[in-house]
Amino acid sequence: MEDQLYPLDVSDWTWDTLEKLVDNGVEESTYLEYKKNLIYDDSKEQNKSKSEWRGDIEKEFTAFANGHGGIIVFGMNDDGDIDPFRKPD
Repeated sequence: MEDQLYPLDVSDWTWDTLEKLVDNGVEESTYLEYKKNLIYDDSKEQNKSKSEWRGDIEKEFTAFANGHGGIIVFGMNDDGDIDPFRKPD
């Protein structure tokens, strides 16, 4: 993973890191996953039910926990574009 465009330690990430992911078209991988929302958004039209959405999140965490770890970036859509969300209440 020497050619990574991002730090492997999330505590070293900055806003510039996210912009670099977008600028370089870094796609999701076995170590990097993008999720648009931190919580299910009832106010927007969703392609998945709340339980399907939650199940997908749980699968990602489980896969990373059972593998070699990974980073889930919330606030980026599957196309790798920054899509900030409001902090949940």
